[in-house]
Amino acid sequence: MPQSMASIVEEINEALRLSDGECITIPWRDFYSLSGRQRMKTAFLDEIQNQANSRFQLVVAYGRHVVVVCHDRNFAPHDSMLG
Repeated sequence: MPQSMASIVEEINEALRLSDGECITIPWRDFYSLSGRQRMKTAFLDEIQNQANSRFQLVVAYGRHVVVVCHDRNFAPHDSMLG
């Protein structure tokens, strides 16, 4: 059964929190399973990004093979990666 948008975003946030890391990757097959859907339109994916950012300050990026989720903050060990 399809999950609500709020439920999907909460699960993404919880997965990141439990990882004890700053970033996680979710294979697409797991992301579809998490959402309870077989298809997702671009508008739906965009709304996941918007809600994840507004509710939990997360960045959600969609790659070819994985969905990447990270905190929207500087977690690099250096002040600047550009030198």
